[in-house]
Amino acid sequence: MGLGSFLRIRVYLAMSFAGLMVDLISILYKVLVQMERSARMTIIGSLVLVIGAILVFGAIYYKNNKAKFDAWVEKLARPSR
Repeated sequence: MGLGSFLRIRVYLAMSFAGLMVDLISILYKVLVQMERSARMTIIGSLVLVIGAILVFGAIYYKNNKAKFDAWVEKLARPSR
């Protein structure tokens, strides 16, 4: 990820982030498989709640700052030379 940021190559950065997320999800899965059912359901429910809250607050933030976000995305879409 550091190399992708340093070289300003966004594909490396995105691929590294995706690899990190897959690694973290696989670790979480291995931990959940070993737990008892009630603790596992509690953790899964908490994760669903947190992900839902992030999506709702992200949508609110996007609606309030749409112009800034669109300008940022347009800046990212332009190739840097």
